[in-house]
Amino acid sequence: MVGSVVLLVDILKGAVAVYIVRSLEGASFPLASVGGVAAVIGHNFPVWLAFKGGRGLATSAGAMLLLAWPIVGAWLVLWGAGYLLTRQVNPANAAASVLVLVACLVVPDTYVSAIAAGSDGTGWARLFGAVLMTVILIKHVQPLKEYVEELRGRVRPRSKE
Repeated sequence: MVGSVVLLVDILKGAVAVYIVRSLEGASFPLASVGGVAAVIGHNFPVWLAFKGGRGLATSAGAMLLLAWPIVGAWLVLWGAGYLLTRQVNPANAAASVLVLVACLVVPDTYVSAIAAGSDGTGWARLFGAVLMTVILIKHVQPLKEYVEELRGRVRPRSKE
């Protein structure tokens, strides 16, 4: 129950940031995306917690839901595949985020325009997605190092016989 409330609050944090900027500045995609990225950075690196915050996934999802909602669905599908392969949350988070980051850079403009309606050009939509995924990935470096160390501990080196 508590986890569901935290998830909802984090999603709302990103969505409300985008909504407020959009309502103050009209429907400008670039400014609204800056609001979403700022919410995620504030979530991940809060000053009042000595810059030790969350990983920004739910807050990013909230921002994405208002700016380019199909990306949330794609990320969830990729996360599911990553989780099935690793049975670990953090590697699945990172894998899905890396793949969405790559997609933000290589998907044809036609699809980007359709996904990020009102983006005032595909460049802003690509930049928004790439920055958001990069901010998420920064918070996954340490968990991924721990995962690799855990894997190394499970795999015993072969003897030289």
